Amino acid sequence: MSKLLGSAIVAVLAISANADSDKIRVIILDGQNNHDWRSTTPWMKKVLEDSGRFRVAVSSNLKSGDKPGLITETVPFPPDLSKCDVVLSNYNGADWPQPFQTALVDWLNSGKGNLVIVHAANNAFPGWTEYNQMIGLGWRDSKFGLGAEPGSGAGESAGTRFFGRDRVRNRDST
Repeated sequence: MSKLLGSAIVAVLAISANADSDKIRVIILDGQNNHDWRSTTPWMKKVLEDSGRFRVAVSSNLKSGDKPGLITETVPFPPDLSKCDVVLSNYNGADWPQPFQTALVDWLNSGKGNLVIVHAANNAFPGWTEYNQMIGLGWRDSKFGLGAEPGSGAGESAGTRFFGRDRVRNRDST
């Protein structure tokens, strides 16, 4: 499973490569999550860097008084988006400051950057309309549109099945 996830992350991020640059600049955002970001962030950083195609930095948005992750050299939060090609979010916590939210939306809309979310990052920011659009709604209930309910996501079924079209593999799914 972890090899498959690692391969998927590398494949998605590889799409972001510019022909004139030698390495894709990735910033991993973490610091709060209901999953073990302190273990997964170093693993993702290693997988990406070991591929030889990425230069990876980490920026942590910690809760007040919380201990930092295992990566000792980090970039202050919020990071300067002009210094990266991809934001890889391993974050599911308190809202990011409004100026950073606006900067992320503008950066993505400009075509200068890309966003990849990992696992629980699709639970973040339910009140941020643009984020919900960026992630294709993620793990939301029916008040956001077509969603997975009534399951809570806490180790139980996500709810009733619904019909959808997988645009990546061009096939129907239920």
